[in-house]
Amino acid sequence: MDVSEPAWHGYFYVILLFASTSLTTIVKNISFYIDLTIGNQVQSSVMSAVYRKAMMLSNTARRESTLGEIVNLMAIDSQRLRDALLYLNIATGAPFVVSIALYQLWQLFGPSSLAGVLVLILLIPVNSFVANKIKLLQTVQMNHKDRRIKLLAEIINGIKASESKWVN
Repeated sequence: MDVSEPAWHGYFYVILLFASTSLTTIVKNISFYIDLTIGNQVQSSVMSAVYRKAMMLSNTARRESTLGEIVNLMAIDSQRLRDALLYLNIATGAPFVVSIALYQLWQLFGPSSLAGVLVLILLIPVNSFVANKIKLLQTVQMNHKDRRIKLLAEIINGIKASESKWVN
């Protein structure tokens, strides 16, 4: 312990650390809120545009695309667009944050910090493999959802037809 430094320096640094962390959290939350608001507006606009387009489809065009595909366009794909906009800010800032972290690790640990960097680099193929598996499973899930929505639409149309015959 260095006695030559006054005690208030330590308290000052602790308060400064707390204030900077709090300010970072506040700014990140404001940024996330703005990104979320913009993403929600884009998602609503896309869903509205797809709905308008679906309402104007001719009968031949309606036969080409199933109800499930249209619902997926409205719900799932617009959600993906919203998520992409939401995390775009994080993705653009990530290289800067990673480079600062690597520099600080080098300052603290020297060449031994390269072991951590090597582990991160070796995990890239593993992450790619897992992401590809998830993408494949999501595609299978979308196909199941398409079939389910198509089946439900047929059931509802059958109920409507039998109900109209019952009333008449």
